[in-house]
Amino acid sequence: MSDLTQENGMGSYEPADQPQLTIPKDLWLEFTNRCNELEIPLMDNAYTLINNLYSHLVGVNRWLNLTRLVTVQEYLRLHLLDSLMIVGHPLLASLEEGDRCVDLGAGSGYPGLALMSWYPYLRWSLVDSRKKKVEYLKRAVKLTPCIEAEALHFRGREVANAAPHLACRASLVVARAVGQTGKLLDEVNPILCKHGYLMVYKGPAYDGDEHKEALKRCKKLKFEHCATEEVDLDGTEKRIIVTFQKK
Repeated sequence: MSDLTQENGMGSYEPADQPQLTIPKDLWLEFTNRCNELEIPLMDNAYTLINNLYSHLVGVNRWLNLTRLVTVQEYLRLHLLDSLMIVGHPLLASLEEGDRCVDLGAGSGYPGLALMSWYPYLRWSLVDSRKKKVEYLKRAVKLTPCIEAEALHFRGREVANAAPHLACRASLVVARAVGQTGKLLDEVNPILCKHGYLMVYKGPAYDGDEHKEALKRCKKLKFEHCATEEVDLDGTEKRIIVTFQKK
């Protein structure tokens, strides 16, 4: 690797090697106003924290395909705000300090990086089947205030061998943009503890064949469908949050 490439952070996963970006204050104000409308609280250092996470994502994304959504507007709306849709949900409020939570198929880090920043007292694991993305995630979790966080390389069904400390131990699994929900239930089954929850982020098209297939898998795997909730992202786009509980 040339010195110039190293200086530009190309090929490096380290946050310190990436160009520091600054989210414009007017766009940050729009984001915080929407958070207020959705009753999503903001910590005092949120602006600095999000600038650091955004800079790291964009920097690594220059040479590693993490996401196609990299403008400030896309990041704040379709990564960050989208991830925070479940902040304040009674299910998350019921979790206790030290409970294990997993973002399965974490990819570019969302919703996991956002949720562990808002719920730093929980033990978070970001899991992905792509090794290079996990190397990025290992650095990204260190930018958050989460007391105990890790990034791991495996598929859900491999948990017993790859990460036995997570096998049937997670109180919550979240998943976003990971394919069909029915198949996802198979992947999370060996990760969730008894009575643990799966929360899936979906688009408006979910409430159809995909939901019917998910209900069929629920019956076979002894899961219960708890709720399908519609959330208004920003006045123009809807999100569906689907929750299941392992019996």
